[in-house]
Amino acid sequence: MVSCPHALASEAGVEVLKAGGSAVDAAIAASAVLSVIYPHMVSIGGDAFWLIYDARRRAVRFLNAAGCAASSATIEWFRSRGHAEIPLRGILPGTVTVPGAVDGWCQAHDAGGWLTLARDLAAAVGYAREGFPVSRRLADWTEQSTTLLKENAEAAAIFLPGGAPPRAGQRLRNPNLALTLERIATEGRAGFYEGETAREMARFAREGGGLHAERDFARQRAEWGEPLSTTYRGVAIHATAPPTQGSRCSRCSTSSSLSISARSTTSVPTACTCSSRRRCSRSTTGTGSSPTRTSRTSPWNACCPAPMPTSGAG
Repeated sequence: MVSCPHALASEAGVEVLKAGGSAVDAAIAASAVLSVIYPHMVSIGGDAFWLIYDARRRAVRFLNAAGCAASSATIEWFRSRGHAEIPLRGILPGTVTVPGAVDGWCQAHDAGGWLTLARDLAAAVGYAREGFPVSRRLADWTEQSTTLLKENAEAAAIFLPGGAPPRAGQRLRNPNLALTLERIATEGRAGFYEGETAREMARFAREGGGLHAERDFARQRAEWGEPLSTTYRGVAIHATAPPTQGSRCSRCSTSSSLSISARSTTSVPTACTCSSRRRCSRSTTGTGSSPTRTSRTSPWNACCPAPMPTSGAG
């Protein structure tokens, strides 16, 4: 069984299973299709968090495919431009982290994929190139976001064909996304985090005044770990470890826990193992805020020169 918020994604996963694929193959296929036909909620520009049952070990593994912050994304950079927190959206200065989902696909596939990555991504490539019927939900979201989409010519060219939001049932194509997915299918992670795709993403960010450079994409790596686990009335329960409590130091790649006060905007990082080991002064700036009922902004892990955002994106 494959369960997704869109029937075409579920169908793609089921077809992969029928072809002899594993649950990992099916998850990649479904996720890739969602990134094409469900773009208001899923994107290869986002992150991914996996729970994978390993039948041989009889254990559940956790894969954290959250993206690292760009190396130039310092608190001082934002404060010097008049920002007390990371803005909600925008190339400048809202986009801080590198996409992590694709590296998650590749690492999960290496660990548990039975089919080729090209086979897993085939349905998504087809929908991106040939088009797919717009769902009612996507049509509504696009209509609500028309003003925002018009602010970006590239986005408007895809999601506002003819200058207007698509109707439910109308066919929508995204040929450039098809090309990107094909590069991933043939080259793996290098087809996204290196080469032409990485250069293009870095160029787009640079020309828009953004933060990302090619080196930021090249260093992105998902991390394997242990899930949070407990039992309830004899039933084993597993959950992904919250990224807000276990971010990674972008200098030394070790985990750095955060103690977050529910009554304070101050985050206190534990020392990482890199050469800059110290209590970072950034932790007392009050730039971040704790995830309380009154705020949706999570604090930065500021234990190293390139602070890590500590909230995961789906």
